[in-house]
Amino acid sequence: TLRGVKAALGWVWIMATMAAMAGAARVLRSAGRIEVAPAAGGYDSLVVFTHGLGDTAEGFSDVAEMFARQLQGVKFVLPTAPVQPVTLNGGMRMTSWYDITGLSDRASEECEGIVESSNILRKIMDDEHELGVPYDRMVLAGFSQGGALSLFTGLQQPPEKKCAGVLVLSGYLAASKKFTLSEAGKTTPTLHCHGTADPMVRFSWAEQTRDAIVQMGAENYELRPFEGLPHSVSGEELQVALDFIRKVLPNVPQKAAQDMSMRELKNAITRAGLGNKAVDLLEKKDYVDLLEKAQSEAGKREL
Repeated sequence: TLRGVKAALGWVWIMATMAAMAGAARVLRSAGRIEVAPAAGGYDSLVVFTHGLGDTAEGFSDVAEMFARQLQGVKFVLPTAPVQPVTLNGGMRMTSWYDITGLSDRASEECEGIVESSNILRKIMDDEHELGVPYDRMVLAGFSQGGALSLFTGLQQPPEKKCAGVLVLSGYLAASKKFTLSEAGKTTPTLHCHGTADPMVRFSWAEQTRDAIVQMGAENYELRPFEGLPHSVSGEELQVALDFIRKVLPNVPQKAAQDMSMRELKNAITRAGLGNKAVDLLEKKDYVDLLEKAQSEAGKREL
Protein backbone atom coordinates (compact mmCIF):
# COMPACT_ATOMS: atom_id res chain seq x y z
CA THR A 1 0.00 0.00 0.00
CA LEU A 2 0.97 3.66 -0.28
CA ARG A 3 1.30 3.96 3.52
CA GLY A 4 3.55 0.90 3.76
CA VAL A 5 5.77 2.02 0.90
CA LYS A 6 6.27 5.52 2.31
CA ALA A 7 6.98 4.24 5.80
CA ALA A 8 9.68 1.95 4.49
CA LEU A 9 11.29 4.59 2.29
CA GLY A 10 12.38 6.73 5.20
CA TRP A 11 11.28 10.19 4.15
CA VAL A 12 14.08 11.92 6.00
CA TRP A 13 16.54 10.21 3.66
CA ILE A 14 14.39 10.94 0.64
CA MET A 15 13.96 14.64 1.34
CA ALA A 16 17.61 15.13 2.29
CA THR A 17 18.67 13.52 -0.97
CA MET A 18 16.26 15.62 -3.03
CA ALA A 19 17.34 18.82 -1.33
CA ALA A 20 20.97 18.15 -2.23
CA MET A 21 20.20 17.73 -5.93
CA ALA A 22 20.95 20.50 -8.39
CA GLY A 23 18.51 19.35 -11.07
CA ALA A 24 14.94 20.48 -11.41
CA ALA A 25 11.78 18.66 -12.42
CA ARG A 26 8.49 19.74 -13.95
CA VAL A 27 5.49 17.89 -12.49
CA LEU A 28 2.18 17.78 -14.35
CA ARG A 29 -0.94 16.25 -12.81
CA SER A 30 -4.01 15.37 -14.82
CA ALA A 31 -6.91 12.97 -14.37
CA GLY A 32 -5.43 9.60 -13.48
CA ARG A 33 -1.88 10.46 -14.47
CA ILE A 34 1.28 12.19 -13.27
CA GLU A 35 4.15 13.26 -15.53
CA VAL A 36 7.58 14.23 -14.20
CA ALA A 37 9.94 15.74 -16.77
CA PRO A 38 13.02 17.96 -16.85
CA ALA A 39 12.08 21.54 -15.99
CA ALA A 40 13.40 22.70 -19.38
CA GLY A 41 15.49 21.45 -22.24
CA GLY A 42 13.28 18.49 -23.14
CA TYR A 43 13.88 14.76 -22.80
CA ASP A 44 14.95 11.85 -24.98
CA SER A 45 14.02 8.94 -22.69
CA LEU A 46 10.93 7.62 -20.90
CA VAL A 47 10.20 5.59 -17.78
CA VAL A 48 6.63 4.39 -17.26
CA PHE A 49 6.11 3.51 -13.59
CA THR A 50 3.01 1.60 -12.49
CA HIS A 51 1.77 1.31 -8.90
CA GLY A 52 0.45 -1.64 -6.93
CA LEU A 53 -3.05 -2.83 -6.04
CA GLY A 54 -5.26 -0.17 -4.45
CA ASP A 55 -2.72 2.61 -4.91
CA THR A 56 -2.59 5.53 -7.37
CA ALA A 57 0.02 7.38 -9.38
CA GLU A 58 0.72 9.46 -6.25
CA GLY A 59 2.20 6.40 -4.56
CA PHE A 60 5.54 6.71 -6.33
CA SER A 61 5.42 10.33 -7.50
CA ASP A 62 8.07 11.35 -4.94
CA VAL A 63 10.35 8.58 -6.12
CA ALA A 64 9.85 9.64 -9.73
CA GLU A 65 10.75 13.23 -8.83
CA MET A 66 13.83 12.06 -6.97
CA PHE A 67 14.95 9.92 -9.91
CA ALA A 68 14.17 12.64 -12.47
CA ARG A 69 16.46 15.05 -10.62
CA GLN A 70 19.33 12.58 -10.93
CA LEU A 71 18.77 11.48 -14.51
CA GLN A 72 19.45 13.66 -17.53
CA GLY A 73 16.73 13.98 -20.16
CA VAL A 74 14.35 11.36 -18.72
CA LYS A 75 10.58 11.79 -18.42
CA PHE A 76 8.51 9.69 -15.99
CA VAL A 77 4.88 8.87 -16.65
CA LEU A 78 2.86 7.39 -13.77
CA PRO A 79 -0.63 6.24 -14.75
CA THR A 80 -3.35 5.30 -12.27
CA ALA A 81 -5.06 1.94 -12.70
CA PRO A 82 -8.78 1.74 -13.54
CA VAL A 83 -11.24 1.15 -10.68
CA GLN A 84 -12.72 -2.34 -10.84
CA PRO A 85 -13.96 -5.17 -8.55
CA VAL A 86 -11.23 -7.37 -7.07
CA THR A 87 -12.34 -10.90 -6.26
CA LEU A 88 -9.66 -11.41 -3.61
CA ASN A 89 -11.13 -8.50 -1.63
CA GLY A 90 -14.72 -9.69 -1.78
CA GLY A 91 -15.51 -7.86 -5.00
CA MET A 92 -14.65 -4.46 -3.53
CA ARG A 93 -14.00 -1.85 -6.19
CA MET A 94 -10.52 -0.35 -6.12
CA THR A 95 -7.71 0.69 -8.41
CA SER A 96 -6.37 -2.50 -9.95
CA TRP A 97 -4.57 -3.35 -13.17
CA TYR A 98 -6.37 -6.72 -13.29
CA ASP A 99 -8.46 -9.03 -11.14
CA ILE A 100 -6.82 -11.15 -8.44
CA THR A 101 -8.77 -14.18 -7.27
CA GLY A 102 -6.60 -15.88 -4.64
CA LEU A 103 -3.54 -15.78 -2.41
CA SER A 104 -1.57 -18.37 -4.35
CA ASP A 105 0.96 -17.88 -7.16
CA ARG A 106 -0.79 -15.70 -9.73
CA ALA A 107 0.94 -17.26 -12.71
CA SER A 108 -1.95 -19.72 -12.91
CA GLU A 109 -4.69 -17.09 -12.62
CA GLU A 110 -6.53 -15.56 -15.57
CA CYS A 111 -5.89 -12.02 -14.27
CA GLU A 112 -8.85 -10.60 -16.16
CA GLY A 113 -8.06 -7.10 -17.39
CA ILE A 114 -4.31 -7.52 -17.70
CA VAL A 115 -4.36 -7.34 -21.51
CA GLU A 116 -6.38 -4.12 -21.43
CA SER A 117 -4.01 -2.61 -18.86
CA SER A 118 -1.04 -3.72 -20.92
CA ASN A 119 -2.52 -1.76 -23.80
CA ILE A 120 -2.62 1.34 -21.57
CA LEU A 121 1.16 1.12 -21.18
CA ARG A 122 1.65 0.49 -24.89
CA LYS A 123 -0.47 3.55 -25.72
CA ILE A 124 1.75 5.70 -23.50
CA MET A 125 4.82 4.33 -25.27
CA ASP A 126 3.32 4.86 -28.73
CA ASP A 127 2.30 8.43 -27.90
CA GLU A 128 5.81 9.29 -26.70
CA HIS A 129 7.29 7.63 -29.78
CA GLU A 130 5.16 9.95 -31.92
CA LEU A 131 6.89 12.83 -30.11
CA GLY A 132 10.29 11.46 -31.09
CA VAL A 133 11.31 9.18 -28.21
CA PRO A 134 12.74 5.89 -29.55
CA TYR A 135 11.34 2.68 -28.06
CA ASP A 136 14.86 1.62 -27.12
CA ARG A 137 14.98 4.68 -24.84
CA MET A 138 11.96 3.52 -22.83
CA VAL A 139 11.83 1.57 -19.55
CA LEU A 140 8.78 -0.10 -18.05
CA ALA A 141 8.88 -0.23 -14.25
CA GLY A 142 6.47 -0.98 -11.45
CA PHE A 143 5.82 -2.15 -7.90
CA SER A 144 3.91 -5.33 -6.97
CA GLN A 145 0.92 -5.63 -9.33
CA GLY A 146 2.43 -2.79 -11.37
CA GLY A 147 5.70 -4.70 -11.57
CA ALA A 148 3.83 -7.74 -12.83
CA LEU A 149 2.13 -5.59 -15.48
CA SER A 150 5.46 -4.08 -16.58
CA LEU A 151 6.95 -7.57 -16.90
CA PHE A 152 3.91 -8.84 -18.82
CA THR A 153 4.08 -5.90 -21.23
CA GLY A 154 7.79 -5.26 -21.65
CA LEU A 155 8.84 -8.82 -22.39
CA GLN A 156 6.17 -9.29 -25.06
CA GLN A 157 7.15 -6.28 -27.15
CA PRO A 158 7.80 -6.92 -30.86
CA PRO A 159 11.34 -6.33 -32.23
CA GLU A 160 10.48 -2.91 -33.69
CA LYS A 161 9.21 -1.76 -30.27
CA LYS A 162 11.79 -3.39 -28.02
CA CYS A 163 12.23 -1.33 -24.87
CA ALA A 164 15.48 -0.48 -23.11
CA GLY A 165 14.66 -2.44 -19.99
CA VAL A 166 12.10 -3.71 -17.49
CA LEU A 167 12.32 -2.95 -13.76
CA VAL A 168 10.23 -5.09 -11.42
CA LEU A 169 9.93 -4.28 -7.70
CA SER A 170 8.24 -7.00 -5.63
CA GLY A 171 6.45 -8.31 -8.72
CA TYR A 172 5.79 -11.66 -10.36
CA LEU A 173 4.71 -13.35 -13.58
CA ALA A 174 0.95 -12.95 -13.91
CA ALA A 175 -1.40 -14.83 -16.26
CA SER A 176 1.28 -17.12 -17.65
CA LYS A 177 -1.19 -18.69 -20.09
CA LYS A 178 -1.57 -15.29 -21.76
CA PHE A 179 2.16 -14.55 -21.73
CA THR A 180 4.55 -15.37 -24.57
CA LEU A 181 8.14 -14.21 -24.32
CA SER A 182 8.92 -12.38 -27.57
CA GLU A 183 12.20 -12.58 -29.45
CA ALA A 184 12.87 -9.00 -28.37
CA GLY A 185 11.94 -9.87 -24.79
CA LYS A 186 14.57 -12.61 -24.66
CA THR A 187 17.35 -10.01 -24.70
CA THR A 188 15.58 -7.13 -22.93
CA PRO A 189 17.51 -6.24 -19.74
CA THR A 190 15.27 -7.10 -16.79
CA LEU A 191 15.99 -6.40 -13.12
CA HIS A 192 13.70 -7.98 -10.56
CA CYS A 193 14.21 -6.64 -7.02
CA HIS A 194 12.42 -8.52 -4.24
CA GLY A 195 12.44 -8.65 -0.44
CA THR A 196 13.16 -12.03 1.10
CA ALA A 197 10.66 -11.32 3.92
CA ASP A 198 7.76 -10.34 1.63
CA PRO A 199 4.60 -11.96 3.10
CA MET A 200 2.29 -10.80 0.30
CA VAL A 201 4.28 -11.64 -2.82
CA ARG A 202 6.57 -14.35 -1.57
CA PHE A 203 10.20 -14.44 -2.57
CA SER A 204 9.64 -18.00 -3.81
CA TRP A 205 7.22 -16.55 -6.39
CA ALA A 206 10.00 -14.26 -7.59
CA GLU A 207 12.29 -17.27 -7.95
CA GLN A 208 9.59 -19.17 -9.84
CA THR A 209 9.07 -16.16 -12.10
CA ARG A 210 12.77 -15.93 -12.91
CA ASP A 211 13.05 -19.67 -13.53
CA ALA A 212 9.98 -19.73 -15.78
CA ILE A 213 11.07 -16.78 -17.91
CA VAL A 214 14.66 -17.98 -18.19
CA GLN A 215 13.35 -21.39 -19.24
CA MET A 216 11.37 -19.62 -22.00
CA GLY A 217 14.65 -18.23 -23.33
CA ALA A 218 15.33 -14.97 -21.47
CA GLU A 219 19.05 -14.18 -21.55
CA ASN A 220 19.20 -11.01 -19.46
CA TYR A 221 17.00 -11.55 -16.39
CA GLU A 222 18.43 -10.77 -12.94
CA LEU A 223 16.68 -11.46 -9.64
CA ARG A 224 18.17 -9.32 -6.85
CA PRO A 225 17.17 -10.36 -3.29
CA PHE A 226 16.98 -7.84 -0.43
CA GLU A 227 17.41 -9.56 2.91
CA GLY A 228 14.66 -8.93 5.44
CA LEU A 229 12.71 -6.54 3.22
CA PRO A 230 8.91 -7.00 3.44
CA HIS A 231 6.38 -5.98 0.78
CA SER A 232 7.81 -2.52 0.30
CA VAL A 233 10.90 -0.74 -1.00
CA SER A 234 14.05 0.51 0.72
CA GLY A 235 16.65 3.19 0.09
CA GLU A 236 19.16 0.54 -0.91
CA GLU A 237 16.72 -0.98 -3.39
CA LEU A 238 15.90 2.42 -4.88
CA GLN A 239 19.60 3.09 -5.45
CA VAL A 240 19.94 -0.25 -7.25
CA ALA A 241 16.87 0.63 -9.35
CA LEU A 242 18.31 4.05 -10.20
CA ASP A 243 21.63 2.50 -11.22
CA PHE A 244 19.76 0.06 -13.50
CA ILE A 245 17.91 2.89 -15.24
CA ARG A 246 21.20 4.76 -15.71
CA LYS A 247 22.72 1.62 -17.23
CA VAL A 248 19.97 0.94 -19.78
CA LEU A 249 19.42 4.64 -20.57
CA PRO A 250 22.97 5.97 -20.91
CA ASN A 251 23.38 9.66 -21.66
CA VAL A 252 23.66 10.38 -25.38
CA PRO A 253 24.76 13.66 -26.99
CA GLN A 254 21.72 15.71 -27.92
CA LYS A 255 21.33 16.82 -31.51
CA ALA A 256 21.92 20.55 -31.92
CA ALA A 257 18.72 22.52 -32.49
CA GLN A 258 20.06 24.01 -35.74
CA ASP A 259 20.63 20.50 -37.12
CA MET A 260 17.08 19.32 -36.42
CA SER A 261 14.35 19.02 -38.99
CA MET A 262 11.16 21.01 -38.46
CA ARG A 263 9.41 17.88 -37.16
CA GLU A 264 12.24 17.22 -34.72
CA LEU A 265 12.18 20.84 -33.56
CA LYS A 266 8.42 20.81 -32.98
CA ASN A 267 8.61 17.52 -31.09
CA ALA A 268 11.53 18.75 -28.97
CA ILE A 269 9.66 21.95 -28.14
CA THR A 270 6.55 19.97 -27.18
CA ARG A 271 8.60 17.64 -24.96
CA ALA A 272 10.15 20.68 -23.28
CA GLY A 273 6.70 22.02 -22.40
CA LEU A 274 7.10 25.04 -24.67
CA GLY A 275 4.27 24.38 -27.08
CA ASN A 276 2.31 27.47 -25.99
CA LYS A 277 5.29 29.67 -26.88
CA ALA A 278 5.54 28.26 -30.39
CA VAL A 279 1.96 28.86 -31.50
CA ASP A 280 2.75 31.91 -33.62
CA LEU A 281 6.15 30.82 -34.92
CA LEU A 282 6.57 30.36 -38.67
CA GLU A 283 10.25 30.26 -39.55
CA LYS A 284 12.63 27.46 -38.63
CA LYS A 285 15.03 30.01 -37.15
CA ASP A 286 12.35 31.05 -34.65
CA TYR A 287 11.90 27.45 -33.49
CA VAL A 288 15.68 27.05 -33.19
CA ASP A 289 15.97 30.26 -31.16
CA LEU A 290 13.16 29.20 -28.80
CA LEU A 291 14.66 25.78 -28.15
CA GLU A 292 18.22 27.04 -27.76
CA LYS A 293 17.06 29.70 -25.30
CA ALA A 294 15.26 27.09 -23.20
CA GLN A 295 18.30 24.78 -23.25
CA SER A 296 20.57 27.66 -22.24
CA GLU A 297 18.32 28.62 -19.33
CA ALA A 298 18.14 24.99 -18.19
CA GLY A 299 21.92 24.77 -18.30
CA LYS A 300 22.30 27.88 -16.13
CA ARG A 301 19.96 26.42 -13.51
CA GLU A 302 22.12 23.30 -13.33
CA LEU A 303 25.22 25.40 -12.43
